[in-house]
Amino acid sequence: MGFLAGVVGELNRREDAAERREEFMMNLLERRKAAILPQVMDRIDKRNAAVAERSARVKTANIKYNITTEAAAVLESTGELSPLLESLAQEKTVSRSAIETLSEAAVANLKPEQIGAAMKYAFDAGYASEPTSEKLVEAIYANTQEDFSSALETLMSSATGGGGKAPSIDPLGLNRSAFGALSETRIANIRKNIEDSLASRLGYDKNKSTKDGYVWTDPKSANDIINNAERFYVEQITDVVAQRNPEDIMRQIVTSVEYLKDESNLSLEAITEFDQFPTDGMPQKPIEPPPGNNDTVVIPSSGSGTGTALGELGVDTSVGGIYDAVKKDEQAKEGN
Repeated sequence: MGFLAGVVGELNRREDAAERREEFMMNLLERRKAAILPQVMDRIDKRNAAVAERSARVKTANIKYNITTEAAAVLESTGELSPLLESLAQEKTVSRSAIETLSEAAVANLKPEQIGAAMKYAFDAGYASEPTSEKLVEAIYANTQEDFSSALETLMSSATGGGGKAPSIDPLGLNRSAFGALSETRIANIRKNIEDSLASRLGYDKNKSTKDGYVWTDPKSANDIINNAERFYVEQITDVVAQRNPEDIMRQIVTSVEYLKDESNLSLEAITEFDQFPTDGMPQKPIEPPPGNNDTVVIPSSGSGTGTALGELGVDTSVGGIYDAVKKDEQAKEGN
């Protein structure tokens, strides 16, 4: 009897130990779930929100402002779409020609694969088909570390992948001020400032000229030069991919006319042929600001591979780390 009792006792002890081990491992698994899943899902939620925001901006650019989807996706990839939309929202009238130019310029020098990468980034094609919900349920109800790690792999892929990194495309360097349609009043102000800045170079009758206008010594040549300057100035300030300070544009015009007239001894009639106002090799002289208006110009383990990525979440999610925490809890219970 004593021998049999001993055998039975040993069997009971082994059974108890197996049960405790199973309970310990389940506790370990549940603790690991509690540490990992909320943060993984938070990461997935943020990723999905970012995708939705990118997609919404591209759709707004296309539907509201007629920017092509491809161009908008490229601008989203370079980080230029959001500030552009903010700028366009402030304009009373958006220049249709500027939008058309932008749509062409944004994709002009890109390879098809670059445009495709931008489209994938903007809309994150394929992320919606990821079995995130299915794998989350599998992870929650997993009964073994192996099942949990298998489901976690897919979840981590959703949390850290899915087109979250923008493709490498150089920014265009948008001139956001070029998208507002120029009013007649502003164009008139531009012309007046050009006239004021060039008056002494073109020559005028001081006795007959008034605040309402100049009486030019050579009216045809002077007006031709001013017309060229107005067209050149407007082209420069409305160039969607070239940001130039209005002061620099006016300085170019004045410097060119002055040099051609005084240094090259060209007549005003001859200067009318230089409608791009060249300044190569010419000294840049300061200009005096004309008085008055808005166009005044002067100037983120174990063999599962999840330990490293999960480290980005700021928590030790390895089996070893969770094991130590659970073991400490078990020891505290035994002490009690």
